[in-house]
Amino acid sequence: MKLIIEFSHNDQIMTHELSLQKRTTVGRSSKNVIQLQDEKISSTHCLFILTKNGLEIRDLGSKNGIYLNGIRIESSEIFAGDEIKLGQTNCKINESLSDPDAIDLLTFPGRTKERIAFELRADFTGARTQNQMNFKRNELPNSILPPLSLEKEIAIRRKAKSPIIISKASIHERNKGLSIVAKSLDYLCLFLSLLLPFYITSSISAKLSYEHLRIITIVIVLLSIGNFYIYNFKRRKFTIGEALSGIQKKYEAQ
Repeated sequence: MKLIIEFSHNDQIMTHELSLQKRTTVGRSSKNVIQLQDEKISSTHCLFILTKNGLEIRDLGSKNGIYLNGIRIESSEIFAGDEIKLGQTNCKINESLSDPDAIDLLTFPGRTKERIAFELRADFTGARTQNQMNFKRNELPNSILPPLSLEKEIAIRRKAKSPIIISKASIHERNKGLSIVAKSLDYLCLFLSLLLPFYITSSISAKLSYEHLRIITIVIVLLSIGNFYIYNFKRRKFTIGEALSGIQKKYEAQ
């Protein structure tokens, strides 16, 4: 069974043939089966599993998640015509390059409007806000259903026996004390990250002129701030402050 997945990013298109009964990982790292050059995608972002019964996609703890037909998911069965978004990369089944038998297997057995409620296991981390933003920017095709109200979305997910995960933002809002502690710890870690540059410059201050020392200090401080920002807020799903304050535990305990 030949099934081709197509990835498009910045007007560049890449295709990959999925292997039956094999776990196909996707991410920025070269260790993945499919490597994508997209800064919004995690090192190991998601996983495709193709069996004789269908195709499934699973989130592997990525920072920016998986969006299936405009709704953020944790895992779901994939059908022909589905629109998948990984970071800034669009993904879909290439029906013209795949075998007809594979497309028949992956054709949704029902009306298109019922697709949104079929076997949907939600990841609610900011999904609704992102959906609204996408539609306001006209980033999604008209064939996709418009964003649902909170009540209707909850009803659909309950019907599909889909767990609702509260977003990090909601946890911060409900636990303002912990949120303040998390932000304070992040600022403290940022301050501590600046101690090393000042220690380095103070140790070599006797060997350099004032102008050279000032330039070196500025460069090292900027590098330290940049490295800390990328590590703490971009590479980590939870910041150091969120991990130490208990925000992460509350999210994972859902």
